[in-house]
Amino acid sequence: MKAGTRALRHNAASRLLRAGTPLPTISAVLGHASQDSTTVYLSMDAEHLRACVLPLPQGAVR
Repeated sequence: MKAGTRALRHNAASRLLRAGTPLPTISAVLGHASQDSTTVYLSMDAEHLRACVLPLPQGAVR
């Protein structure tokens, strides 16, 4: 049951983040007193993590 609840909360947090919901609002929806608790549910949002990656400079060795 615990894993199912965690997956549900992770899904809800990820969907809210993709919709542009601010972190304090997501924290409130999940019932967290601290935003640090919320980041656990958002840490594996690959789509948004990819958006944070800087491009390699032209001519850089791969």
